[in-house]
Order: sequence, then structure tokens, then C-alpha cells
Amino acid sequence: MKNRPTKYWVIVASKDHVKEGIKGGFAQACHGKSAPLKKMRKGDYVIYYSSKLSFGKNEKCQQFTAIGIVENDTIYSVEMYPGFTPFRIDISFLDSKDISILPLINDLEFIKNKQRWGYPFRYGMLEINQHDFELISSEMIVNRDIKFNFNSPDENLGYLLWQTTMQWQREMNRALNKVELTHTQFVVLIALAWLLKVSDEVTQKDIAEHSNIDKMMLSKVLNKLKDKQLIDRREHKTDKRAKCVFLTKKGEDVLQNAIEIKTKANDLFFDSLSNKDIFADELRKLIK
Repeated sequence: MKNRPTKYWVIVASKDHVKEGIKGGFAQACHGKSAPLKKMRKGDYVIYYSSKLSFGKNEKCQQFTAIGIVENDTIYSVEMYPGFTPFRIDISFLDSKDISILPLINDLEFIKNKQRWGYPFRYGMLEINQHDFELISSEMIVNRDIKFNFNSPDENLGYLLWQTTMQWQREMNRALNKVELTHTQFVVLIALAWLLKVSDEVTQKDIAEHSNIDKMMLSKVLNKLKDKQLIDRREHKTDKRAKCVFLTKKGEDVLQNAIEIKTKANDLFFDSLSNKDIFADELRKLIK
């Protein structure tokens, strides 16, 4: 079997069923079907989301309830009772705590519609990107054996920077939701617009280098923006292997509106700083 990059999965199951899987060191998906499990490979990561506390009951849970690593590629069946023989795959579950999905909704990229945030879970299993996995896992994973060189997380500059970044992204996503853009989509659009000021032949590679966005993720974002009719592609004049990306008229209008919205959100977020110029200078030192 050919190697492929690590993938990240979310399986939907009631909390009581998830805890049984943790005890047994296995995963089941979609009422015991084999097809979802066949998508997994050894080394993939799995997160369980539980909308309900118990199977067949209506009491809400709305938590991520387990996280683990796929141990091997072997899918096997087990008869739980006559007439029900579900398929399983072995999982090495990590020491973790259950966390609510609600504070993370605005930052999770696989949730496109923040009002109908439960929609992506409807099929019982889905693939998520590394950003979303790291966001969820950073809140879930517990390691009691690690020795820290600080007494409180807020004594650590890296922690403060991460928390500030996540809070800033949350506020930007909330603001940009007014024009139905994620912050990542906005970054791609504004990077494209900036590059188009100096060249009418902007490629996907140019955008990736300018925005520092992973090429794979950028490709998905561009496809989404094309579906929204905000960008289009055309043949490069000299390089037949490359395609140029440009803004549509609709894209220009949406971006201009988004810039105004984001400027106001930025000003509001950084309003508490006593000296914005000094803060900006310190940030420039870090990104040189």
C-alpha cells in the first residue's frame, strides 16, 4: 500500500459508545460500517465528537470526547449480539479530557456555516485539516508527566502569542462572516489583490509565497473562492503549465467590503494597546 500524508478524522458517536471504544481500544464508525474505516491508515489521527450523551436518547453532549492514533490497517468484525456484527479498527487512545465544541466553532475551518454548525457531522464521519485537528487536540490532550519551566501558562511568551493569535482570528472570522468569508479566504483574496497591483500574471505559487500558506491548503481555498465566483483562472502567457489567478468583479466588491469590515475589527481588537507603534515594531523583529 502506498504511503500518503497523515490524515485527521472526526467520528460521530454518543458519549457512552465512545467510552466503550476507549475501554476496548477500538473505533467503530457509522453504526459499524466497514467503508469509513477503510479510509484510515496506520498513523492517522481520530477525534470523536458526541452530540448526545447516550445512544437513543436526546440529552445533549456537544463535546469532543476522545482522541487517538490508528494502530494498524487491519479492519475486523466482532459480533456484539445476534444480528449485529460491526467492523472495528484498533486505536491507541491518548490521555485526554472532554471539551465543548461551542467555544471552538468560529475557529474550526471545517464548519463553514457558523449558524448551522452541526451540519458537517450529518454523515457520521469526516476528514478535517491539520489546523482544525491541532486546535481541538491542543485543548483535549492531557499529559501529567511533563515538567514545565513556568508556574502558569501566562508566564510563557509563546503561550501568550498563541492565545492572542487565536483570539484575534476568532474576532476576525466573526467579523468577516458578514461577507461570508473565513479569515483564510480573506488572506488569500487580499494577497492576490496586492500582487495584482504589480503584475497581471499572478500564479498560485506567487500567492503561496506571499501569504505563507501551505500549497495544499491554498489550492482548496482557491477552489472554494472560485465556487463563490470571487476569483477565476486563465492560461499563463508564457508558462503553459501555470495558470494565472485574478479577481472577478464580484471578488473586488466583496474584498473591498471585507477590508473595511476587517479594519474596524482590527482597530477594536488592538484598541487596548498603550502604544501600537512599539508593538508593531516588536512584531516586525520576530518575523524578519
